[in-house]
Amino acid sequence: MNCLRFLTLFLLLASSVPAQEAPPDWSKKTFSAAPDQVFAAALKSIAAQRHEVKSKDEATRVVKFHVGVTAWSWGYTMVLTVVPGENNTSNVSVDIARSGGKTFSWGSGKKEVDKIFKGIDRELNKQPAQEAKASAAAPAPTPAPATTPTPAAAPEPSQEAVEGVANLRRLGTTVACAGATRPEAVAEIKKLGFASIINLREASEPGANVETEAAAAETAGIRYYHIPFSAAAVDKFLDAITTSGSEPAFIHCASGVRAATMWFAKRLVVDHWDVERAEKEAAGLGMTNPALKQFTIDYAQTHHR
Repeated sequence: MNCLRFLTLFLLLASSVPAQEAPPDWSKKTFSAAPDQVFAAALKSIAAQRHEVKSKDEATRVVKFHVGVTAWSWGYTMVLTVVPGENNTSNVSVDIARSGGKTFSWGSGKKEVDKIFKGIDRELNKQPAQEAKASAAAPAPTPAPATTPTPAAAPEPSQEAVEGVANLRRLGTTVACAGATRPEAVAEIKKLGFASIINLREASEPGANVETEAAAAETAGIRYYHIPFSAAAVDKFLDAITTSGSEPAFIHCASGVRAATMWFAKRLVVDHWDVERAEKEAAGLGMTNPALKQFTIDYAQTHHR
């Protein structure tokens, strides 16, 4: 009788354990490269995020790694797999391993998966340049009669006049940094080709009109982010500007200084520019505050993407 009761209790407990949550669509992505190239890029991406690799199998292209302690958990283990796709493509999937018999929610894993996929994209984009460099270094079968063209100079930020926008400085179709921006100017910003507006002003600032500007952006059909400037806002800004479809971005505050400083952070942390090059560009976009510049340099030394 006791055995029967124990068995009944065991079956009840087992039935109460929720099923493993199915991997969502965003945990899978297809890359236009051979599987071995994609797997090598994935390993570099994982290393760049400073995740601890538990095991990897080059033959099956599977790597298991631990995502460290976060603000929400003690960390968890992810498993990345690369399989061949059609027409020389590769399919990458990321799963979260069960730990201690518990089911892990996918809710806190999306940000880490996005970082891994973006890192793979960056590494794959580097490979053609590296191959071209190696090819250029190899001896040519016959001397090339043509002279090597002089590399084009990097574009310089330009000042432009747009009604309703103060201190607008634009870097081609890459980014614009500006000061106070009236809601009436949002439609024109959309016409200029920008995909998003990132507003760094506090809602309490005189003339900020945050809600009115957000409504104007919705009407114009342009993505809108309100990220009040602070030390803690840098992560939110980098998440916003690296989200697919956010660039080219129109970044603004009250004068343009904070906007240019945030772009400086993006160049250092995401694009991995050296300080001198990034500082020159940011200065042309309106970064004039030495304290904010130094804060950003210090931030970049401890943050990597």
